[in-house]
Amino acid sequence: MITKELIENRINHFFGYGNIESDIWFIGMEEGFDGNLSDLKIRFNNAESKSVIDLQNDMAHVQDHIKWFSPNSKVQNTWGKLIQILLTLQSNEPITIDQIKEFQRKEFGRLNSTHSCLELMPLPCRSIRKEDWFYNQFNIDYLETRKKYLDKIMPIRIELFKNLIKKNNPKIVVCYSIGYLKKWQEIVDIELTKINNLYYSRKDQTHFFVIPHPVARGLTNNEWFEIFKNLKEISSI
Repeated sequence: MITKELIENRINHFFGYGNIESDIWFIGMEEGFDGNLSDLKIRFNNAESKSVIDLQNDMAHVQDHIKWFSPNSKVQNTWGKLIQILLTLQSNEPITIDQIKEFQRKEFGRLNSTHSCLELMPLPCRSIRKEDWFYNQFNIDYLETRKKYLDKIMPIRIELFKNLIKKNNPKIVVCYSIGYLKKWQEIVDIELTKINNLYYSRKDQTHFFVIPHPVARGLTNNEWFEIFKNLKEISSI
């Protein structure tokens, strides 16, 4: 059973997947969810009182999730661009689809990895549409609607992330989704400057980037390659 205590534990403690002590952080807005409450309970239980978990080992029994790590798995749409950033930072050679698949299967979001994959908002959901909000069934006042949830919990999470960045001092933080630019700026606590299709600023030793969401429409492959190139060049300064 998913209890109020379990939900609030996740809100106050859980950030995502991978190595929180790594140099490279990705921060998205919210995890997706296929609607299976049994899988959701596993996700909540395995993350209880933890800041990060392993994207494979700790999610092995979540069927809609673990399918992305089999030998014949396709590239997951959101992860693919994030992996391409990681591979581009490591190499000057063109990145192949096979390299992305291999990285996804073996290295992405692992506790011993070179990166972490975090989420600003802690409760997985199918989409931001009103009809896909199902947390009102748990009889928690601020979960009655998505708006109430965002109004109450987002400021809390922004402060948690600000403190997390200050504590861990990652070298590179990549937030994805231009639509939430103002929220990312609240987290990084510094004004971001637009450079082509990304936003950037530096604070102390941390490079902060905001890029389009990996599944955002309207960007060509060449524009994405330019984003990867700019991100690498800027973060190496």
